[in-house]
Amino acid sequence: MGFDYDRLPDGYYDKIFRRSSGMQSKWHHLKFARVRELLPPFDLHLDVGCGAGTFISTLRGPGRSIGVDISDRQIRYAWEHCRSQMHEFQTVDSGPLPFRRNTFDVVTALELMEHLTPEDGLRLMNEVHRVLKPQGCFILSTPNYGALAFPLEWLVGHLSEVSYADQHIKQYKKESLESLLRRCGFEIEVLEGHLLLAPFMAAVGWKFADRVARMEPSSLVKRVGHLLFAKGIKRCPREVTTAAPAHPAEGRMR
Repeated sequence: MGFDYDRLPDGYYDKIFRRSSGMQSKWHHLKFARVRELLPPFDLHLDVGCGAGTFISTLRGPGRSIGVDISDRQIRYAWEHCRSQMHEFQTVDSGPLPFRRNTFDVVTALELMEHLTPEDGLRLMNEVHRVLKPQGCFILSTPNYGALAFPLEWLVGHLSEVSYADQHIKQYKKESLESLLRRCGFEIEVLEGHLLLAPFMAAVGWKFADRVARMEPSSLVKRVGHLLFAKGIKRCPREVTTAAPAHPAEGRMR
């Protein structure tokens, strides 16, 4: 039996992000800032596993973003708190993504892959490849189990209401993530660590954590940062055998 994500309160991570104080909140702020640095200009963006819509809500356009998640409760929260003219949300099943081939300029999946079995992770990445336009990019983050993810999980499990050790099914290192991306037809543009001491310095001060983030040696952070960030480009015109409905709006909207 896997982790029951409906145990999470509605908007759990969104509320942590928006309080803008403490280590957990700073973690998400710094993480999202890095994703925005990696994002190219886009007309249409898909955020897979969007939860309560927090990351999408930080985007200011001009492109349109669609967030999808299997949790109807979190999607309802996203519609109520994060919807805008350029941001919409959709509940999806755990099967193929309900979008046409070559639909999106960018797909993001932030701290999602570790929650999936290797088989489901492979299927999802193939689906991401299918719905991306040629030359489109896939940006993902996942804990870096080649560094300090295990002790960090233990620490967070003792300090917060949520045990990440119970949720994280697959542990990725740089080598295994690189292999999976290449297997699914992506050319890797970025594969590096992110977040080292800076988020934890928010316990001293919110702005102090930002100063630490700017001072940390880039080479060290990229090697042993707590999160792995990857940016893959769809160069390979491979075919993926998964069916999908005809249009983004054909999914179940909330």
